[in-house]
Amino acid sequence: MSITKDYINTFFNKLKSKYQHAGEFCLFTDVSNLQSIWQHQSLRCRNYIVSNNVKFHDSASQQVLNAAPNKNILNYVRLYFAPLTPFTWDVEGITRVD
Repeated sequence: MSITKDYINTFFNKLKSKYQHAGEFCLFTDVSNLQSIWQHQSLRCRNYIVSNNVKFHDSASQQVLNAAPNKNILNYVRLYFAPLTPFTWDVEGITRVD
């Protein structure tokens, strides 16, 4: 599934009207993937990237991916509505400063 800029704008406008706390989102990827994202003007799910041999730097933990209870999650692009999530703590190594 290809997610275009228009789709994202429409989706987030619906979210903002339904949920007052919805705002900006975060996408975690390696900086070397940005050129491909801008070139194609879309975000692609992991299954699409792998099955179409799209060149990308994979920064995901294979242990986390393999432990996913539902492999259908690989058909979606992960977007986060907060920069500090359990994903970022465990996989990215980003922690809160107390």
